[in-house]
Parts: sequence; structure tokens; C-alpha cells
Amino acid sequence: MSKLKILLLTIYSYPHPGGISSYLNVLKDGLGKLKTNIEIFSANSLPKFINFLIRALYFLIKLNKSIFYFFYLKTLKFCFEIFIFIKFLKEKWNLINVQDPIALNCTKLIRFFYNPKIFLTVHGFLTAETLVDLGTNYVFIRNLLLNEERNAYNKAFKIIITEISRKAHILKYIDRPKKIIMHKNFVNITKFKKFPSNYLFKKFNLPKNAYIILFHKRLVKSSGVNYFIEAAIDILEKSNIFYFIILGKGYLLNKIKKLIQNQPNILYHDPVPNSSIPYIINSADIVVSPSISIGTVREAKSMVVIEAMACGVPIIATSVGGNVELIESGETGLLIPEKNSKALSEAIIKLYQDKELKNKISEESRKFITKNFSHIKAAKFLLNFYLSR
Repeated sequence: MSKLKILLLTIYSYPHPGGISSYLNVLKDGLGKLKTNIEIFSANSLPKFINFLIRALYFLIKLNKSIFYFFYLKTLKFCFEIFIFIKFLKEKWNLINVQDPIALNCTKLIRFFYNPKIFLTVHGFLTAETLVDLGTNYVFIRNLLLNEERNAYNKAFKIIITEISRKAHILKYIDRPKKIIMHKNFVNITKFKKFPSNYLFKKFNLPKNAYIILFHKRLVKSSGVNYFIEAAIDILEKSNIFYFIILGKGYLLNKIKKLIQNQPNILYHDPVPNSSIPYIINSADIVVSPSISIGTVREAKSMVVIEAMACGVPIIATSVGGNVELIESGETGLLIPEKNSKALSEAIIKLYQDKELKNKISEESRKFITKNFSHIKAAKFLLNFYLSR
């Protein structure tokens, strides 16, 4: 019997710093262990000249968000649909798991001629998050994106959500709740585990007694990076033993670099491949995820949080979205109120001073993730779901 051929599809770049890319890596690892043929097709799979054209159009959005976003989206979808169809003619995948609504809407030709099972994993709120990232609330763009969501939710064979709040949002557009299943994010527990690492010490030539606080998320408003910097400055006024590392990219990058340019103990690290993340996490003393809610935009079960817990590195996170389901404060991490840099700085100092608590969180968080969020366990569940009627 031939192996099941599965395509993991996203309109976004892969690999890239961010949750979807991490999710794809882990899903590919897990399904690969189950003797399936896995391929990932993303924006990076398009020819270089097409990618250049699309990036140029995205840059022009700054000049006129409404007009150029329309042309950007239409060009991206047209190119993506043509090239994914050509690829499908060669590969003939048995099923497709799409990671975003726009990519699903680019499978029109595949659905018309071959009609394979197409599953949609919903990681967030496409319309709300895009409008926040663009810094606009234009009705034209909002309606354009809502239409993308509506079409994708209705065309998908089944829908997988990573956080329960997504369900109510999707049910605004479809009337089949049984079409939706909840499945949490997960992690490769063989790659993300506790081990000695001096990665950040070498990278930044830090002193041996440096106490490292790591932030690695997209540099957007909802990540709460500004509160991380505020907490860092507050702590550094009292002690210079701490080093605060910011790893990621996003539309706030230039602003962040200006904010920290006169702060020698707040350092920026360029994005890295997912394979390097375990080494970075394990060279930190604490990982911080100070995400905030913006309107309906809430973080799901953050890959940053799950990966830190899998490595046994204490996590401090805000009480938003899926964080409250992942972390039992004082046992597997510390939860703090969102938009509160004072609470964040106090939590960092608490873990620095209370080594017994820090060690306890390290041990319990690793146990919790290993038991509940293993990539093999998740892959088995999803494979059975793919093959269900």
C-alpha cells in the first residue's frame, strides 16, 4: 500500500519566525513519524520573480492601503492558485491541510478538477489581525477579508481550531458546528527539551553571571513587546546583571530598535530558523510572553509558551487567550495581568530571587507538556481525523 500523501499549505512565507511556521514544522515531524509523505507549499515556493512582484506590491500598501492591498491580494491569490495547481498535477496529494483562509481559496482549480479532502486549520482571526497589522480599519479591506474568511469556512471539508474562541467566530459564517473540531497546539518534545546551551552568551559575548530574559515573538502591537521593554528598563535601573533579548520581526521593528538603541542590556536578535530556537530558549533563564488582547484578537495556545515549557525554562505570560489553559500560575509558570509592565518586572524579580520556585516551575512545566502536547500524540489524532468521513 502506498504512503498517504499530505500537503500542508499556507499563503505565508515558510519558514518564518511565527506560530504558523512553528506549527508546520512540528506537524511535519509528527506525521512523518507515522509513515506519511508530507510536503509544505508556501509563498516561498513561488518563483523568485513572482515573490519579488508580490513583495513590491506589499511595500506599496504604505502609499495607499485600500487600492494597493486589493491588487496585492488579487495578484498573490492568482499566482498562488496557478502554481499550486501545477504542483498538484504532478504530486496528486491525497488530502490537503490548509493553514489560512486565503490559501484555501487558492485551491479552486484543484477542488473543481479533483475535489480532494481539504482541511482548514484556523490559527487566528484573519480580518481583525490583518487590519491591526496594517494599522487601518478601511471598510473596503475589512469586507474583502471577511469575504475570504466566509468562503474558506464554507469550502473546507472540516475545520480545526487551536483555541475555543475561534469557534464562535466561525459559526457566524457557517451553520454546521459539527464541521469544527478543537485541537490544541503541540510541540516536538524530542527537539524541545532541557539541555545546556550557551548560545546567547556566545552570540552577544555576555558575562558569565548574566541573567537572560528572552522575548521571541512577532514585533506587533498584540505581542506586548512595549511592555517587555518598559519592564526591562525598570529592572535595569536597579541592577545590570539582567540582559533582555528581543528576537523576532514585524512592523514595529524599527520603532523597537530606536527604543533600545541606548540600552546596552536590551539586545535585538535577528530571526532564526526554528531548529535554532531550542538552543536559544535553553540559554535563557526566563522566557516572557506579554501578549495583549486587541478587540477580538486573542492569542491561542502560544507556541512560544509551549516551547519554553517543553524546554523546562520558566515562562511568564499574560492571562489572555490560551495562556490560562496552559499555565497554572505558581506551578507550571507565572500568569500576570496584560498591559502591566510593573507586574511583569515583579514576576521576573520573583523568579530571580526564588530559586526553589524557579526549579519547581521548570520541572512541572516540562512534565505537563510532555504528557499533554506531544507531537506524536497530536499527529496520531490528526491523522485519524483526516481519514474520518
